[in-house]
Amino acid sequence: QPSRDLNKAVVSKLQSRLKAALYGTDALAFFSRYDRDGLGTVDAPGFKSLIRRDLKLPASFLSDNEILKLMRAIQLPEDEGPVSTTGGGGGGGLGVHYPLGHE
Repeated sequence: QPSRDLNKAVVSKLQSRLKAALYGTDALAFFSRYDRDGLGTVDAPGFKSLIRRDLKLPASFLSDNEILKLMRAIQLPEDEGPVSTTGGGGGGGLGVHYPLGHE
């Protein structure tokens, strides 16, 4: 199946599924389930698991390659944003940062 750009329909479904998954739960607790090293980062495998398990989006809707595209799309210059190129879990690669709630 040819890769497609993340279009508005895909983004809309991701947003609605994330909103539903977070309903009645604390966002910090939700994202921390996928933070393997406790440093406030969800790495690529963790982000994929979040998409597949909690958002219940199969590869037929959003491929693994598209998940990586999504991670790159939310990355800000010089790793200052929600996505890091150092990643989490000690394995390098991409990672999505979330606020730890403490400094």
